[in-house]
Parts: sequence; structure tokens; C-alpha cells
Amino acid sequence: MFENFEKYIGKKQLSKAERTKQRIILSTIEVVGEKGYLNATTRDIVKKAGISMGSLYHHFKNKAEIILAIFEMHLDSIMKIDEMLVENNYPIDKLLFERLKLLISNFVQYPGLFRIFIIEISSFILNEEDVYVEKLLKAIEKVHEYNAMHFEKGRELGYFHYSGDSKEVFRIIVGCVTGFLNFHIIHLKQKALSAEKLNILYEFIFNGLKYKGDLSNEK
Repeated sequence: MFENFEKYIGKKQLSKAERTKQRIILSTIEVVGEKGYLNATTRDIVKKAGISMGSLYHHFKNKAEIILAIFEMHLDSIMKIDEMLVENNYPIDKLLFERLKLLISNFVQYPGLFRIFIIEISSFILNEEDVYVEKLLKAIEKVHEYNAMHFEKGRELGYFHYSGDSKEVFRIIVGCVTGFLNFHIIHLKQKALSAEKLNILYEFIFNGLKYKGDLSNEK
């Protein structure tokens, strides 16, 4: 699914069942990206994947379970990337920088993935059964806690100098990144972002994290 991650985690030989499951996930990303969560159907997904309805139901009970699998795959990919970066002695600020670059690269490469994570998530929460909503919210909270842990570690080691709760700082950065990407990917329908634009975003975020001043006392 995440082609850019291969240089970190290596290519894995998939079984036939795993390949089918991956095809379902990729097809769901495309279909939901094109039609939105509410309008996308399992029939649309199997048609895109070129499989039978029975094959889909062998792996997932419904569309909601596929979305949850996409979130779980995303978090698993982040952790695998981090393991590789840590093994290569990346400092915490460089680790977060590389993770952000890979995330943005995948969102640009797979606009449907961005739409699922950022835009269609509201439709999921408002329309799905409580059991699925609860699982999704737990997955999102896990992502927030995992990232906040690294932000806090970066502050403890002296890489970052922000004040306040690390989880809230992460959420602010998420808002900044998603707003930037929403404008370019969804509104402008751009297939690629220039290095100049991305560097502005990266500098804005990481210079902010390293800022030592106290804005509340500045006039």
C-alpha cells in the first residue's frame, strides 16, 4: 500500500489471502476517495478490486471494518518506520521530520487516503454503529498518544522548546498540515507539491517547535 515505506521496511512476500486483503484496502481508498464514505458501497469496492463479494466478506464484515483496517495499517507502518530510523541512530527531531515527509508523500500519492483520514472521518463517526466509532476513536487516540510521546521525548532531550501539553501541540500541527494539504490536494487537485512549498511547511512546524521565546509576554 505505502510504496514509499519500502526503503525502510523492505518488500514483504504476501500470501494470496494477504494480497486479496491489500487489494480490498487499496480499492476502498480509491472508491471512498472518489465517492465519499456514505456513497461508497461494498459492491463498488469489489468491482474496483476485481473480486467476488464473498471474498470481501471473508476478510471484512462491512465497509466500516475496512476503514478501521486502514487506520491500523497506518499506525503499524509508522511504528515500523520508527524502528528502522532508531536503528540507524536518527535523532528524535530528524525521526519526526522523516515521518512527516513520508506521511505527506503518501497523502499526495493517494488522495483517497487523505480524504479518508481527514474529510470522511466525520461521516464515519456520525453514521456508523457505536462499536465501530469507539474503535476508530481509540485508534485515533493511540496515534495521538504515540506522537505526543515522541514530541515529549524531543523536548526532554532539548530538541524542542515548546510549552504546554504535547498531545495538544501534536493536534495543532495536525490541523496545520491537514489544512495545507486540503487546500493543495482537494481544492487545487494537485498531483505533486514542489519542494519549495513543502519546505515552507516543514520550517514553519519545526522552527515553531524549537522556538524558545514566550509569545504571551511579547508586545
